[in-house]
Amino acid sequence: STLSYDQIRAIYEDSSGLIWIGTYGGGIDKVDRRKKLFYHYQNDPQNTNSLNQNIVWSILEDPDNILWIGTNGGGLNKFDRDKNRWWHFLNNPSDSHSLSHNIVRVITRDKKGQYWLGTHGGGVNLFDPRKETFLRIQNDPEDSGSLSHNQIRTIFEDRSGTIWIGTYGGGLNRLIPDPEKGKVPKFQRYVYDPADPTSLSNNIVRVVYEDRRGTIWLGTEGGGLNRFDPLTEKFYSYKNDPGDQNSISSNHIFSILEDRTGNLWLSTWGGGLNKFDRENNRFIHYTRDNGLPSDAIYGILEDKQGNLWLSSNAGLTKFDPIDLTIRNYDVDDGLQSDEFNGGSFFRSIAGEMFFGGIYGFNTFYPDQIEDNTYIPPVIFTGIKKLNQPIALNHPLTDQSEITFTHKDYVFSIEFAALDYTTPMKNKYAYKMEGLDENWVTTDAKRRFATYTTLPPGEYIFRVKGSNNDGLWNEQGTALKIIILPQVWQTWWFRAIIFLVIIFIVYLLYKRHMKNIKMKTELQTARKTQMSIMPGESPQLSGFDIAGICIPANEVGGDFFDYFWMDDQKQNLGIAVGDVSGKAMKAAMIAVLTDGMLCSLTQDAISTDQIMSKLNRPLYTKLEKNMFTALLLASLETKTRTFRFTNAGINEPLLKSAGKVNPLASSGPRHPLGAQSEIKYKENLIQLKPGDTLVIYSDGVVETRNSRKESYEEKKLIYLISQIDTTRLTAEMIKDAIVRDVDRFRGNAPRYDDMTVIVVNVKESQST
Repeated sequence: STLSYDQIRAIYEDSSGLIWIGTYGGGIDKVDRRKKLFYHYQNDPQNTNSLNQNIVWSILEDPDNILWIGTNGGGLNKFDRDKNRWWHFLNNPSDSHSLSHNIVRVITRDKKGQYWLGTHGGGVNLFDPRKETFLRIQNDPEDSGSLSHNQIRTIFEDRSGTIWIGTYGGGLNRLIPDPEKGKVPKFQRYVYDPADPTSLSNNIVRVVYEDRRGTIWLGTEGGGLNRFDPLTEKFYSYKNDPGDQNSISSNHIFSILEDRTGNLWLSTWGGGLNKFDRENNRFIHYTRDNGLPSDAIYGILEDKQGNLWLSSNAGLTKFDPIDLTIRNYDVDDGLQSDEFNGGSFFRSIAGEMFFGGIYGFNTFYPDQIEDNTYIPPVIFTGIKKLNQPIALNHPLTDQSEITFTHKDYVFSIEFAALDYTTPMKNKYAYKMEGLDENWVTTDAKRRFATYTTLPPGEYIFRVKGSNNDGLWNEQGTALKIIILPQVWQTWWFRAIIFLVIIFIVYLLYKRHMKNIKMKTELQTARKTQMSIMPGESPQLSGFDIAGICIPANEVGGDFFDYFWMDDQKQNLGIAVGDVSGKAMKAAMIAVLTDGMLCSLTQDAISTDQIMSKLNRPLYTKLEKNMFTALLLASLETKTRTFRFTNAGINEPLLKSAGKVNPLASSGPRHPLGAQSEIKYKENLIQLKPGDTLVIYSDGVVETRNSRKESYEEKKLIYLISQIDTTRLTAEMIKDAIVRDVDRFRGNAPRYDDMTVIVVNVKESQST
């Protein structure tokens, strides 16, 4: 508390009123002329004229302004503040009139001016300050009228002059009045009886108190609050009920006070402060949740303004019972420590307050404890990106905004309230507008805010701070934070994407409409194509014929047809065609070819002549890469003669006498339209009863499975050879071929059209 060095080089007073002294060799000293007037008395090991023990259990000021202090091992201390002189009264084992024990827990002065001292193990001492002698009052195990226990926690004189003594384990003692002079007084004992619910609720009595109505209240350690009825000598207890929020908050009562308005206040260990509403028989609790520094409250005193001063194991508290405001003080404000002691509190007639703890005791006048009224400015002191400080072109205090890119996904903002009275007690609150809904509070140990992966946009970071006494700078300061987006998060990028999406939707729409149009055309073409194919198999005497065309797409290039080649209907024409290509164009060529073919067959000429005549117009009309493979056959029903000309179709298969052989053809095999002049030749075979003829397109043998294997002609030959064609209809044989090809194909797609015609020659010709 003195200057660090005597050579002074500079003195400066800052805006808050603090004095700063620069020394030549001792550094900088800070002088706070507004320091709170908590006077502190403690033991000085180098000075016998001081408090002789720092742990203080009890304090009393007598009418002569002399302080009496009970200590933990230092006996009784007497302090004349006017003369700054101390006296110490200790136990002398060889003197029975000395203090009985050096731990003095209680000091009380009765109306007669007698001093009652309660010790921790030595019973009660009746002290004569003029003679400086002690009369010992102790427990006598052989005397039921003696003091019940030698560990004392409270001594109280009620308005009738009755002395009540609470013990630590022996219950309550009432002094029987008017003992003989020089004789040890007698007591009536009140103890806990488990069988009697109207007995004292616990044998540890911490406090006895009488309210203005004359009711005696007792606070116990573990038994809650007791109300004593002197007429019936019965006790009524109030205990904590975890299921009842209106019950007392703790069963450990350390002090009781009735304030000027008649409210009864209780300090508890573990339950904070309680106000007892005696009219409604309920307790109102004030705890750490309401702002108290601790829920272990030791003592309660009321000042002249009606404020309650509470001692605890976390400092001293000023509590306003009207507006319920709380102001907490700690060792930084001049307190002996943050830990005070139960029972160690006293208020003088003048209003001075005394609180004792583990490092001496404090005295103060409440109206002289003034808070710091300086409102500190709040500033930003640093910016970090990825936990590394960043260099700015201008001081941070001159900047109104900071810009971060998407790469700065972690950044921190540091701040400070410029009040140096007790900087570690300054408080802060901050929020990022646009992100945080509520203020985030913090203290001087964490003067920064960290944010991670903020979405792109503009934010306002606000911070406000308080001084050491909780006076806030509500305006605070603010900093605009800009988070730049990645390219894909910019408005122009989103606009481009929007336009691209619109364009894609437009293209998809056009494609969809085109597909609809194409599908309509294909459906029309398919109907046209299907119209040229026979709706049913021809019914010929001596023959059973069945055919099918399965296109790979909605419209294919394969086709087949039956037609009469003479007016007598003796020669049935059979055509199987395969136009190169697929879909619409192939289908239209198939229709064209079939129409021209039907026209030429009316001339009753041979199949080779018809094919040669058909080739010329197709060569001129078709594109160079377009041509038509065609097999044209004439079946003479009476003679069973089968005449055919093959222009590029797979060789038909004939099963006769159980053997299957391809029907080879002579002459050119070029498809129609491949060359301008082609002279085809007709081939002839004689069919016999029981023969089966299979005409098919390349879509049958070129069918592929998922392993890219082709069906091939040999599989078809083997299938036909295994079928008993003499017992099956042409329809059944045709279906068996289609099923076998599809079984081989499996889940693989159909790449080519497939046409199959089966001609069965019956065993006997019917008429």
